[in-house]
Amino acid sequence: MNKIKRAVLVIFAICMLCSISLFVACSNADSNKGFEDIYNNSNVLIQREIAYNASVGITVNDVEKAKNAVDDKLKEFSGFIERSSESYSDNEVSYYYVVYRIPTESFNEFISFLSENNNVTSKKISTVDYTDEYVNLRAQREALESKKAMLNDLLLNEKITASDKIAVISEISDVDVQIKIIDISLSDYQKEVNYSTVTLSINPNPSFLEIFMPIFAVIIAPILILAAIFVPKIIKRRKGKKSEV
Repeated sequence: MNKIKRAVLVIFAICMLCSISLFVACSNADSNKGFEDIYNNSNVLIQREIAYNASVGITVNDVEKAKNAVDDKLKEFSGFIERSSESYSDNEVSYYYVVYRIPTESFNEFISFLSENNNVTSKKISTVDYTDEYVNLRAQREALESKKAMLNDLLLNEKITASDKIAVISEISDVDVQIKIIDISLSDYQKEVNYSTVTLSINPNPSFLEIFMPIFAVIIAPILILAAIFVPKIIKRRKGKKSEV
């Protein structure tokens, strides 16, 4: 009789695990349909998970001064530098490239600050909507948490055998790993949404020679070359006509 009870218990445990796995799989497969139902329900409001990105190029008279001013403004907005590089000329900063992470609520104000009193040579702003991915991961996580709770309840069953208990513990461990992976992805998405990315390049204003040389090469130099070729011929021709007279 004990063998029959044990066999029934094992079959029950296996069926329970299969049902839970099937539930998670169905949750993942039907997630898109579930999201559409949520979006179509006017009574449910979903916060859009949107990341903002900007790329700005400016030219200034003093690169180092501009660099320090922008870095000070960054501290004011509680942002941080993700990566940066700079070039030097005569022991002074001649070029500065930096990627800032700015709290999204201060994104527009920071972009406006960069545009003030600077010659903006380029500016591009884009957005990425992570809402679908974020909601999908949250749904998967909730399903996994439900599965873990059911497995823990099964583990507390005094009639479960040692081998079945090992199988349940192994399944719980797998669920924990999946939850951790999802948590990392959710954290990455949240960082992108909470902290906007601003890529800035600061270049020095071109000098007079840098402005004049292209004009000289394209316009003035060809004129001088033509003059050097044809003016002597014209002068020689005029002298020839005078000698004939």
